[in-house]
Order: sequence, then structure tokens, then C-alpha cells
Amino acid sequence: MDKLSIKEFDAFMKGPFRKSMERAFISYQVFCEADLQSFAWRKIKNFLAKREEEPRKFRVLNKPFLKDCGTYPDLVVFRRSTPWAVIELKESRIMTGKRGASC
Repeated sequence: MDKLSIKEFDAFMKGPFRKSMERAFISYQVFCEADLQSFAWRKIKNFLAKREEEPRKFRVLNKPFLKDCGTYPDLVVFRRSTPWAVIELKESRIMTGKRGASC
């Protein structure tokens, strides 16, 4: 299997991940930011498990402390022991016209 690139991960986040998050909100699977983080963690973990070239190469951690930055991002994807992608999730109670039309 080919090495997963950050561009492929970004395409997943902007495409299938975003669509599944919108469906989760519409179907009332996500009610608060904690639900959002849990749902996002599972979707990302499943995507990486299917794409990783060796077992347990990627880890997804919820609210880890990053010493170099001094912050607690929502989710961090590690490739081995190195932070590979930092994800900050934002919950919005206002639906855009595009999202509201799909309800």
C-alpha cells in the first residue's frame, strides 16, 4: 500500500469526513462538542486504519497537550510519535442556507 500523504488526508477531511459530519448533525447523532469530538475521532481512526501501510503507524489522540505549542488541540493525528495533523473542531448552531435546505 502507498504511503498516505497529507494531501490525501486533507481531501478526506474536506470531502467524505465533512459530509458524514453534516449527516450526523442532521440525524441528531451529534448534540454537543463532546459528541462532535467522539464522532470525528472514530471517523478519522477508521479512515487511517484502512490506509496505513503498517499496523499502528497512526494514532489519533483526543485533547493531547502539545509541549512545543503549549496548547490542547481537539484531535491530533500522530505518525509514529510525531504530530502529523492537528485538528480543531468548531461547533455552530447556525445553519447556512445550503445546510438548512437539506433538512
